[in-house]
Amino acid sequence: MTSKKQIFCVFLLHLTIIAGGQSITREKANSLLLQLEKTPADTGRLKILVELGKFHIYKPGEAKSDLDSAFFYLEDAKKLNKNLKSEKWDFEIESVIAIGTMEKGEDQQGHALVADLINRFRKKGDNEAKEAEAALRFKFGIWLSTKVKNYPEVLDNYNQAMALYKETKNQEQEIRVLKETAIIHLNQGNLDLAEIELEDVIRRYKMINYKRLHYAYDLLSAVNRLKGNLNKALDYSLKSLESMENTHDTVLAANFYASLGRVNLEIGNRQKGMEWYKKAVEKWRSQGFPSFAMFYAAGVIVQELISQVKPKDGLRFIFTLSRDVPPLTQIQKGCIAQNLAYCYEALGNYREAEKLYLEMMRWYKQTGNDLEATQRAPYDIGKFYLHQKQFTKAGYYLRSALAFDPQKNELAIIKDIHLMLFAVDSAEGHFLSAIDHFRQHKLLNDSIFNEKKSRQIEELQIKYETVKKEQDIRLLQNINNSQQISLHEADTVKKLTFLGLALLLVILFLLNYQYQVKKRNNKEIKEKNSALQQLVKEKEWLVKEIHHRVKNNLQLIISLFNAQSEFLDNPSAIEAINKARERMQSIALIHQKLYLPNQENLINVASYLTDMISHLKSSLANVAHIAFNLDINNINLDVSQGVPVGLILNEAITNSIKHAFPENRKGTIFVSLKDEGENLVLTIKDNGIGFATQCETSECASLGIQLIKLFSEQLEGALSIQNDQGAEISLSFKPQYFDNPVE
Repeated sequence: MTSKKQIFCVFLLHLTIIAGGQSITREKANSLLLQLEKTPADTGRLKILVELGKFHIYKPGEAKSDLDSAFFYLEDAKKLNKNLKSEKWDFEIESVIAIGTMEKGEDQQGHALVADLINRFRKKGDNEAKEAEAALRFKFGIWLSTKVKNYPEVLDNYNQAMALYKETKNQEQEIRVLKETAIIHLNQGNLDLAEIELEDVIRRYKMINYKRLHYAYDLLSAVNRLKGNLNKALDYSLKSLESMENTHDTVLAANFYASLGRVNLEIGNRQKGMEWYKKAVEKWRSQGFPSFAMFYAAGVIVQELISQVKPKDGLRFIFTLSRDVPPLTQIQKGCIAQNLAYCYEALGNYREAEKLYLEMMRWYKQTGNDLEATQRAPYDIGKFYLHQKQFTKAGYYLRSALAFDPQKNELAIIKDIHLMLFAVDSAEGHFLSAIDHFRQHKLLNDSIFNEKKSRQIEELQIKYETVKKEQDIRLLQNINNSQQISLHEADTVKKLTFLGLALLLVILFLLNYQYQVKKRNNKEIKEKNSALQQLVKEKEWLVKEIHHRVKNNLQLIISLFNAQSEFLDNPSAIEAINKARERMQSIALIHQKLYLPNQENLINVASYLTDMISHLKSSLANVAHIAFNLDINNINLDVSQGVPVGLILNEAITNSIKHAFPENRKGTIFVSLKDEGENLVLTIKDNGIGFATQCETSECASLGIQLIKLFSEQLEGALSIQNDQGAEISLSFKPQYFDNPVE
């Protein structure tokens, strides 16, 4: 069964902390068990029992034994509280039980417990009840985000929690919920908004003198790494480590080490990167607690061993690690298969490597997530097939990796995918496409590693090394003052100080030399590719101009329709013109999006549908009573399929708006587009009065329905039109760019 906690990890190495369980580790749990034996039946014992219950609920994986243990401790806490009669602890225990009930898979019962508790809190109405409701909404919001990724409901619960904490003047908890809100926006790919919110979190924490800023700093580092701002990513990662050390809050030290290791690798400082990754894995390993972050970091170490021509050492390392700390979840098992595949590929056992890469893809697919890891997986198998010169398979997997929303994935990976697709298209004779991929690789590479950023990164590294040296010097001085060391020892300290300064000078010299070499190489590459870039610009301009002219011509036709309708009195003719205008507008919107910078011949359906609904709301009368519920996966469609899908959406949504809710009755239009294996399933449903009976058969005379059937045939899809507590149109079709390669 897929771990809900593991799905919630939006970053490869960032661990989101479940509400209420931030400081609960295996070591802490063992310590609490020892305390439990000696603690009398008072509130101290009650607190220990609740903390142990949380520990077993929030552990990765869903082992029945863990959940049984959780409810054992929580039921014991309930019995104890009957004597203590603490309403505050009663609220806390019942809230954790509600989350645990849903964790067991009893969603309906858990939701009922949550609703009942909220009613109790609101009837009581004092500050204690408001705090309890805020805490429950926070826990419930996190559970929703991990279980069903119902982000609108998650954000609604978070907003209500923040409002309640604001009422009770609990600024620390209010800011904490804001931090989790930023994580949701990061999950959605809204990096700019997440960055603004996290900067606000830091500012507000400082205002209340809250010291543990490292969690927010680590998130800001991840945001900037994904955006390609590696200098800022490094700065925030160093600040995160500094804050952790200053506050002695080392519960998640391994995560912060791994984050710093990853940023160092991205900026090209491989030695430092590997030092931090090894430190992170050792920390995780000592805790004996499996996590995807640990297995991913282990994979980075394996790839380093492979680069040193030590694949057998890598193989032994992964086998030993997975034996000492066995994986629990599907995403962890997928990562183990991924790491073993690296080793077997390096050993030349390509059949076993391919088998493991495909096993990796199956595990990741079963998790049902859309995280960075699910982009890395097709990236790795695509790279493998490229090395095997199986270009069709390589192109298939690399393009599927590129189809992810770029805002959710780091630019460093995207630029490498473009470079590999340049090789694939060149080998297959698609030279214009190859040139375009090379251009995008070059643009991304230049944006990440320009001279200014390289200089800032080097300055940050020097600053960090200098601060560490100063700390070492102060430590030696403190030892000298406190222990009154001998003259001989003082001389040793002085020598060590000068040695440190000498090493710092050597580091400065090497960094400057590296910078000069990089600057010279960049200049040579720029000169060699100037002619190529000019050809690319001309080709890009031509394609964009075509889309621009198509869009302008369609807008001209729309304007003619508008002008013509002003001179008509016949309602039927006006309605026919208005319908034709809306169909033209849906096509024009597609070409407008293709005219935007950095767009390929692909339409992002979620973005397109949002714009279409906004247009329909502004152009059609009486739509204020209708709500829209969208559940659209991050899916890009080729323009050849984007146009008929857009027209189907236009016909179905317009039909629901005009006919489903007579006399302005309130209603909802539901639109979903899901990736279900090899096919995409598009569903447009409303809770209105439904279709006429004949529209469920082939006898419906409606032009809109006939057009929907025509466009469905164009997509070679299976169409279903039925009444199901309202009208429902469902279409299953195969995306054009997902032709399965021969395996």
